Amino acid sequence: MPGKFIEEVKKAILSAASDYDRERLSAPVALIWTDHNREWEPVVEKLVKDHGMPIATFGSYDPEEFKGPAIYIRCLISHNLNGGSFGVADVSPDSGVSDESGVPEFPKEGTPVIYLPGYSKDVLRNPENCPEELLQLFELQYRGIVWSQKNNRDWTIPAFIKNILDIDIIMDKETRQAAINAVGALCDEDVTLIKNRAPLNASYFNSLIHPDTKKQLLLWMNSPKEEKERMGPEQWRPFCSICKSEYEFDPEKDTPVTAAEKLGSLKNNWSNVWERYCENPDKYVNIPTLLRNSKMPPLVVYQDSWPQNNDKLEKKVKEELLHLQELNRNDAVKKVLTLEKNHKIRRDWVWAKIGESPYACTLKYLAKLAEIVRENRFSGTIQEQAERYTEEYFTADDAILKAIREAGKDKECLRITSAAIAAISKSWFSSLAESFQKEWTNNPPEISKSGYKPEKGTVYLFVDGLRFDLANELKEIISKDHPETDLNFSYAALPTLTSTAKPAVMPIAGELIAGSEFTPFTKTEAAANITALRRIMEEHSIQVLDDNRTGDPDGSAWTDCGNIDHEGHDKQIELPLIIPAELERISKRVQELINAGWSEIKIVTDHGWVFMPGEMDKTELLPALTEVKKSRCARLRPDAKTIFPTSKWHWDRNATVVFSPGITCFDSGKVYEHGGLSPQEVIIPQMTVKGREKAKTGLVKITEMTWRGLRLKGKTEGCEGLSADIRTQPGDENSSLIDSVKEISDEKLSLLVLDDSLEGSEAFLVLIDSDKTVCYQKEITIGEE
Repeated sequence: MPGKFIEEVKKAILSAASDYDRERLSAPVALIWTDHNREWEPVVEKLVKDHGMPIATFGSYDPEEFKGPAIYIRCLISHNLNGGSFGVADVSPDSGVSDESGVPEFPKEGTPVIYLPGYSKDVLRNPENCPEELLQLFELQYRGIVWSQKNNRDWTIPAFIKNILDIDIIMDKETRQAAINAVGALCDEDVTLIKNRAPLNASYFNSLIHPDTKKQLLLWMNSPKEEKERMGPEQWRPFCSICKSEYEFDPEKDTPVTAAEKLGSLKNNWSNVWERYCENPDKYVNIPTLLRNSKMPPLVVYQDSWPQNNDKLEKKVKEELLHLQELNRNDAVKKVLTLEKNHKIRRDWVWAKIGESPYACTLKYLAKLAEIVRENRFSGTIQEQAERYTEEYFTADDAILKAIREAGKDKECLRITSAAIAAISKSWFSSLAESFQKEWTNNPPEISKSGYKPEKGTVYLFVDGLRFDLANELKEIISKDHPETDLNFSYAALPTLTSTAKPAVMPIAGELIAGSEFTPFTKTEAAANITALRRIMEEHSIQVLDDNRTGDPDGSAWTDCGNIDHEGHDKQIELPLIIPAELERISKRVQELINAGWSEIKIVTDHGWVFMPGEMDKTELLPALTEVKKSRCARLRPDAKTIFPTSKWHWDRNATVVFSPGITCFDSGKVYEHGGLSPQEVIIPQMTVKGREKAKTGLVKITEMTWRGLRLKGKTEGCEGLSADIRTQPGDENSSLIDSVKEISDEKLSLLVLDDSLEGSEAFLVLIDSDKTVCYQKEITIGEE
């Protein structure tokens, strides 16, 4: 069974060295391997380094590689390096090295192989014609063997393939040169596989050097000078040969622009190159420019391969969107839907993948928005309007955020998309809010102020400004790991400001009373700020958890997460760009709490918000009518009258709050704002996440934990099959502070922290199941009870 090519070369040399009449002749003193064109050099290097074959090579002196002049080779193969002629000292013959420096000794077993790169067998025919530098080796041919073909010529790579491996190879000049160029790669090919490719031609050998010719062609087009230098002559020549034979293109004579013209045409093999480009266009950043600098044919068969064609279509969409403001809303909606029908295919083009089709991408969400705002169902009770919003109309808000997210990387596209959103939806959202305001002022629902008692094992995760559409997106993320996730809705306390609405969703809401402006008081008549609210919760045995602290899951807790509201006020129109990161942050916090052993996480919020690109219209409100004014609401003076929507303040029924009508503001220049009375602000999500490991973690207990120096000891219940670790970050196994994770046995725990400088530091004790999932974690202080 033939092996790899290089193994067959080694076998052929060893066979030649042993091919003599043992009864009549002595063993040859050496096998001389002549190589006039140096085509075997890569093979010799691999035989020596990878296959441990001792070969004495004629050349510059390098005893570690068994290289040197003729006299050195004579001494080497006769094992007579004992005179110090080459800096080699006498050592014991059994030492395995030729001197104390560690230079290896040439093996005594077998026939020595002498490689003569750059010299043919012809130079050994006559001592008069033999180069002087080889004279010391001349007579060895009579006591040894010269490895050559039957015609007495040097073995070449093509000849070896044809005559020794018995593989059919085309012997034209191009194929012979390609075989020589590819011999380094050929070495590791299985001979059986090589035979399967017979008759071997130049393309086969070139493919060994450039196994991914499409990628190499794209790399050269992207950076021609740098790629040619990187390839070097040995790879450049095969590359050019491939280009000429397979792509009808010569890199030596043609330019990358010529190649780009062929690429854009997608003719013949260039269609495969195009497919390869589309797989990873970011790797070839200069190719779009090359294509733009190329001449498009008069009749373009493939529309997607020319960026200038895509540019023209993008410009057309841009102009159409700009004109939306001149149309009435119904006509603007129809125009958007028509544009989507005509241009949605371009989102599958490579230009969308590299961010060069922002208008085609935003159209996807503009069209979704247009579909929704074609309906004008606004009436009904608050409950009916809320159900309609949470089942259907919230998707309009979602479409706006995603359209802005798509356009946000291009400032001009952001501006035009914002104007398009306003043109097709601003009046619709205003009608939606006005209907909601009218019904609320006539029949306001009752919102409890009594608070609630948290259940054990439940942690309340508060997210400021988690609007319903974002909660729906968050649910999709969390449900991938926790399918038992429920999303419902309730109503925010009015006005929809954090100072009013956040205390209203806290378990200790019943401990608060009417206050000043829009902030309630505690029963001691102190402002219900963060410090006061935390203190009251702690008095009611509710843990208040900061940042990544996870608390004791045997009790109940409250924790905050996310910066949606803060980012909205700060970034305004650019808020959608950071939403994915915010939702990811919240979902990670949920997982962290589940890993800590909490059986249920309830995600709550205080209010939603209005987001209207192109800015909300301003409504004037006389300062004399108000005690305190915000952008979407104000507290009226006791004797003030107004035509705008009003409601009682959640914390004081004697105080009246006035709201800006529809989706207008009492201030100008607002894209993001809250405090008003609209479905987006008032209808708030309530999400419940069940812990995946609820049954397991509910049974886990660690008792009698004590520190003896830096060793933590304890007793466990229900922990068989689990392992324990101490970490600085509970979810990061690389933050472990012990030598290795310890499996719990006999319900006993014993963990040693290695670094004594960590005494007094905060850390986490974590329990891990067989899948390396953290199913329990507890905050600890190293070395302290």
